[in-house]
This record gives sequence, C-alpha cells and structure tokens, in this order.
Amino acid sequence: METNELKSTYTPPEATEPTEENTPDLPEEESPMPEDALPETDGELPAAEDPLSAADADAEGLLILYDEEGKLDLSELSEETLAELREALPDLRIDLFPLWIGLGVLLGILLGAAAMVLTRMLFRRKKSAKAEPVSAPAAYSSTEDPVLSQTAPLTVQVSKLHEQGARSSQQDSFAVSVDQTASKGTLAVVCDGMGGLKDGDKVSQTAVSAVLNGFLELDGVPDRILLGLLARANRAVNHLLGPTGRRSSGTTMVAGILKDDLFSYLSVGDSRISLLRDGELTQLNREHIFYHELAIDAINDQRSFREVWDDSRRGALTSFIGMGELKYIDVPPRALSVRRGDKLVLMTDGVYNALTEEELKDALLLPTGEDTAALGAMIAEKHYAQQDNYTAVVLTIS
Repeated sequence: METNELKSTYTPPEATEPTEENTPDLPEEESPMPEDALPETDGELPAAEDPLSAADADAEGLLILYDEEGKLDLSELSEETLAELREALPDLRIDLFPLWIGLGVLLGILLGAAAMVLTRMLFRRKKSAKAEPVSAPAAYSSTEDPVLSQTAPLTVQVSKLHEQGARSSQQDSFAVSVDQTASKGTLAVVCDGMGGLKDGDKVSQTAVSAVLNGFLELDGVPDRILLGLLARANRAVNHLLGPTGRRSSGTTMVAGILKDDLFSYLSVGDSRISLLRDGELTQLNREHIFYHELAIDAINDQRSFREVWDDSRRGALTSFIGMGELKYIDVPPRALSVRRGDKLVLMTDGVYNALTEEELKDALLLPTGEDTAALGAMIAEKHYAQQDNYTAVVLTIS
C-alpha cells in the first residue's frame, strides 16, 4: 500500500517533566509535529517508501501514531524512539494496527474503485447502444442474414424455357404445380419424348399428366410421393402404347418436389437435374445411357476404350418410361437441403448438349426470367441444323 504521508525524523528534547509552559500547543488542523522537526529540503518532499517493502518491516503490522485529528505513519521508528515519544507526548496514543486489517481496508478500497469503474463503463455502453442504431454486418445483405435464413420460410420463383428447335414437332412436355398444392410443396416435372419414334409428344404429355394428377391425389412424404408418381406415369404410358407398342416409343422424366428447405427428386433416362450454388453448377442425377455399360465392359477388359468411343449406341437410353418394366431409376438416398440463392434446373438433353458448362452457368447466374431467356438466346445463336427440342424449368430459392 503506497503512502504519501511524511516519515517522521523527530528527535525528542531532553527528558523534562511536562508542564503547561513546555508542552506545545497543537493547532486543530495541522500536523502534531513541530515545524522544526521537519527535514530540510530544497522545496520538494522526499519520496515516500512503502513500509511493507522495507527490509525491517514489522511482520505483525503497521505502527500508527494518531490523535483525534490526524495520524502519521511511524512504522520505521525504533523502539527507543517510540519510548521517548511516549514520555514526551503523553497526550498521544501509539497502537499496533494489525497488518491484516490494513490489507483488508486496501482490498476494500480497490474493490470499491473497480466496481465504480465497471458501473460507469456499463452505463456508458448502455447509453451508447440506445443512441446508436445497430446495423447488420457488411458480409450479409438483408436476404442473406443468417438469422433470417433460419426463421423466415423459403420461397420459390419459377422460370421456364420451352422451344421446338429444328424438329418438326415438340416432343418435350413439362409442368409446375400451382398454388393450391403449396401445402405439399412445389412440384416440377420435365419429360422428353424419344425423338424419331412415333407419338413421342403424346407419350411425354401422358407421363406429365399422370404425374401432375397424382400429385394432387397422393399424400405422404415427398420421397414416397415421387415413387408413386413415377409408377403412375409408367403405367399410363405402357397402357397408351399397349403390349405390342412397348419400346416403340417412350419418354425420359426428371421430377422433383421442393418442400420447406428440402428438395426430393428422381429421374429416368438422360434428362438432367442440376444445382447452381455459389456460382458452381453441379449435376445431381445420373443418366441412363449405354455409354456407362460400355465403360464398365472396358474397365473389366471385355472391350477396349477405343471401342467405347466408336460405338454408335453409346448415347442410347438403357432405361425410359414406356419400355415396360423400368431397368434403372436414379433416386438419391436423402433429400437435398437447399438455401437462399440456390437454383434447381430440370432440363432435357436439347439444352445441355447445345451449350458448354460455362455457358449454362453464365446464363443461370442471371436473375429469374432473364436466366431462361439467356439460355434460349444462346441456343438460338448456335444455329444447329439438327437442334433438338429444348426445355428447362428453373426453380430459384429465395
């Protein structure tokens, strides 16, 4: 504990009997020491030493000399000097002030000061918080706020592209669920009637109608609903073609249900479902084409890789609606978790075969409506003589 009180260097006079003449009068508000007892200085007081750090400090406590009005720290006085003080100044009392009490007082003062500082800081902070508006972190926009993304429901915007290309008829079909099915989520389905085969347009339309009508009737979780919709579509097309017409025509299908923040999907054939997230385009499903079987044969040394690339059948479908019993379907093990800013794209091969990956991505990065318009413009600018029908449905999550 630091002290700024003067150390006494008082030397008592020769012992005499105290009388009224030789007993000094002490002013009420002045030091009990006579002026001639103060050390001679050049106008500056000597620096006080911490009595607790002195080598000869009394281990039991601090010695305090005090009267009714003031007190002096005389902890460094010798026993002889103290004895002389008792004889010379009988009106004063000299007590031993315990060290633990002094330390307790010091600790109380320090804690009180700390409490005052803390209270003042909290008051200023509270006052500042009331006065200044709180702004969102610069890294987030109002639509990207992390708290908002966890509480506000997701919404979906739909844009579409549906063109005939260079073909004589439009054999692509698609549908998106209307608002009355919002409690079940949003359904999107795209079918590509097999070009070159008869009634490709009717087959794709039949499949889409079966899916849309079934969605209005079926209840349950989206994954199971989708399997039921595929079964209905396959039965409807097989019935349309009849026992002898199977494999004479058919259609691909990609379908998905977006409910809350989950997207469930499945596919048959070579139409695609892709996800645009953070500027990257990712294909979600696997195409059912003969190339995959040829590649497996080459890996197993049953044919050469040159034969794989030269085989004209490598793009032929190995599974499609209308072949009777389906050979393959593509279903993920779990639904895809989506977030704001994602785009889900369902498209036929007339779209992804006409454009590069970068062209697809550049178009899809545009706002809703502009994205599909850009896709159509890019394909039209290619002027492909054999341009297939091309259809795309884009679901933008916001």
